Amino acid sequence: MGFYSQLVSHFALLIIPILTRFLSFHVEPFTPNITTDKEALISFKSQLSNDPPHPLYSWDHNSSPCNWTGVFCNNLHDNRVVALNLSGLGLSGHISTYIGNLSFHDSLQLQNNQLTGVIPDQIDIDLLIKLEVKLGKNNLYGTIPPSLGNISTLTNISFGTNTLSGKIPSHLGRLKNLIELDLTINNLTGTIPPSIYNLSSLVNFALAANDLWGEFPEDVGNRLPKLLVFRVEFLDPCTISPTLKLSKWLTTRLMELYHQV
Repeated sequence: MGFYSQLVSHFALLIIPILTRFLSFHVEPFTPNITTDKEALISFKSQLSNDPPHPLYSWDHNSSPCNWTGVFCNNLHDNRVVALNLSGLGLSGHISTYIGNLSFHDSLQLQNNQLTGVIPDQIDIDLLIKLEVKLGKNNLYGTIPPSLGNISTLTNISFGTNTLSGKIPSHLGRLKNLIELDLTINNLTGTIPPSIYNLSSLVNFALAANDLWGEFPEDVGNRLPKLLVFRVEFLDPCTISPTLKLSKWLTTRLMELYHQV
């Protein structure tokens, strides 16, 4: 026993200093700043086509991203990138997941381009704040990421005119600040999740030109009191697909909106 006791004592003398140094090692917390914003944007650009003339030629490592095309910064917060508007620039390629590293970002507008691929679901949603996401009129496919439902301050989802498929995620019903949900002209299937009707802040709700079916709740007018735009089809409301059954209130409201056009 004496030998084993001595062995344990020697081992303790060796390992304790190592453990002490390991436990006292200080790791600096990750602090997003304009440098991390630049890195995220450069990574985003790397996923795009480099065919000349490149619309993002001003995105140079040696200059401030606040001077780049389509990038907007806030001088009150250390020149952090707060918005990205690259709509209508003819961009092609994929949307990089690094776009989620723009932690001060509140507007992502990539609509009316030639972007392809899926909408990333690996976005670091814990860093995002108030945000509107406009990706309409591209060539995006795949499903709508359910993780979008975790961005509690999301106000705008505009994914119209793509080839998105699958069902509308029920997780979107968590977005209590959502004002616009535009999913027109896609290949979405199934029914509208009941949770969507809990979005009392919704003003624009567009679902036209999909393969949806089911019926709308009778109390939809009470549950969506701010609703001003409701697009089910592009035709006269009287010709709406019979697979989408409308409540009396909704039929009346659609007729009113139709005659206001």
